[in-house]
Amino acid sequence: MRENSLSQWLLHDLLDQAARLHGDRPFLIGPPVLSFRETAAETCRLAGWLRSIAVERGSRIAIITRNRAEAILVAFAAARIGAIFTILHNSIKPYGLRPILEECAPILVVLDETTRHLADHIGPARLLWAGCADPPRGAIPWTEAAKAVDGGQFSGGHRPPLQSNECSDPVCLVYTSGSAGIPRGVLLSHDNIRFAAAAIQERLRYRPEDVIGLFLPLSFDYGLYQIFLAAQAGAAVFVGSPENAGPELLMRLASLRITILPGVPTLFAMLLKLLHRRPCPLPDLRCVTNTGEHLPKESIAAIHEYLPGVEIFVMYGLTECKRVSILLPDEWLTKPDSVGRPLTDTEVFAVDEDGRQLGPRTPGELVVRGRHVALGYWQAGADTALRFRRASTGVRELYTGDLGWVDEEGFVYLAGRKDHMLKHHGIRVSPLEVERAACSIPGVELAAVIKIAVTDQLHLFVTTAMQSLTAEHVIAGMRELLELHKVPDQVHVVADLPRNSNGKIDRRRLQGEPS
Repeated sequence: MRENSLSQWLLHDLLDQAARLHGDRPFLIGPPVLSFRETAAETCRLAGWLRSIAVERGSRIAIITRNRAEAILVAFAAARIGAIFTILHNSIKPYGLRPILEECAPILVVLDETTRHLADHIGPARLLWAGCADPPRGAIPWTEAAKAVDGGQFSGGHRPPLQSNECSDPVCLVYTSGSAGIPRGVLLSHDNIRFAAAAIQERLRYRPEDVIGLFLPLSFDYGLYQIFLAAQAGAAVFVGSPENAGPELLMRLASLRITILPGVPTLFAMLLKLLHRRPCPLPDLRCVTNTGEHLPKESIAAIHEYLPGVEIFVMYGLTECKRVSILLPDEWLTKPDSVGRPLTDTEVFAVDEDGRQLGPRTPGELVVRGRHVALGYWQAGADTALRFRRASTGVRELYTGDLGWVDEEGFVYLAGRKDHMLKHHGIRVSPLEVERAACSIPGVELAAVIKIAVTDQLHLFVTTAMQSLTAEHVIAGMRELLELHKVPDQVHVVADLPRNSNGKIDRRRLQGEPS
């Protein structure tokens, strides 16, 4: 991409440009329905209010709500004043929230009715209430924040010249489970996001007439980027939630005239299950995209069978650089095992254990170079140094931890993970985090978690000296401590866990245990 491309601008310039070009066209389909112009104006007012309560460049704002327009408005408003926003899943529990708040120290936390119970756990931060019910004690109601204050209205004019290094300023923290079981905040700059959005759009080609069905959480960067892609293309977004992707999914797709459906394999499994029961043509749907986990060939073939003409984009990425590669629909026929070619101005290659670059089709750890490689992990220097390195030329490189290779034509192939991270419902989960939570339950001595790939299920094995400890008791305890996607599907209370010759838990042997 050229140096004068839109990827050089600040994040909120995506919205302002869309407001100038698309004005009264719908952008966020809620309720409420907000046009591009209305969204830009609301974010200007919110930016003014944020300044009035001493939010400034570099301040952190934590948004912990269901998918809703207010969360998006706060994110863009934060970008306007140089603050850093993070969106956390509304199923997060105090156990998981505590270390994140201690680490990022937000000056403001946004809650709604789905996260009201967290109000007593946010510490010294101020609380903004985006919910419909009465706010918790001491919370600032949304109506007060939305008042027009000294922040200026979006005028549709040109923005002031960029300040020095403003594009490289951090704007977003995306929290992901670290391999050590500790959440890590991936720090993204304006330029990281703008570059990635432009490069992804170059392949996917969203259109102004598109309606994107957002059934992924905004806390998942894949879901969040749908907002940025829509603003870039002038498309509309139905701001739904994972709960909307249940039995009524087909009805929602048809009634909202969804044209683009981003998803993960579990969402597409639901889609295919519903289509098998009651085939439905969905004439408006033209494109589906998948990432987060491998979409089986059988699922792709079934989508083609039930929805002929729908384009399927298989993608590969990490939170640490958003997107790495995209397989175009017509490339799937000849490269069905690949995750596509790297994005424009992106290099991907495999290295051996000593960091030496390997030739075509030689497996190793995949390394990524490009402007979308994140700034690093927030307040985690050792982890940053391990994953984000400098080449001899000074170029920053991301050591992905993914094993794979690149063929002679530049297509990328995956072979697994270097560490023990798992994917559950398309979201990365640290086994250590799950096991630590299990061991905090009274009666649990040792714990080990594995994933059964065929069923996409997490199985937790625990040992105990208490005869009264049951699998149901452990599951109940895990639900109190962890978000839903981290809670094991099945728990097995066993007398002992298998060990290898080094005395470590042998998870390979556990793979054969579940029945």
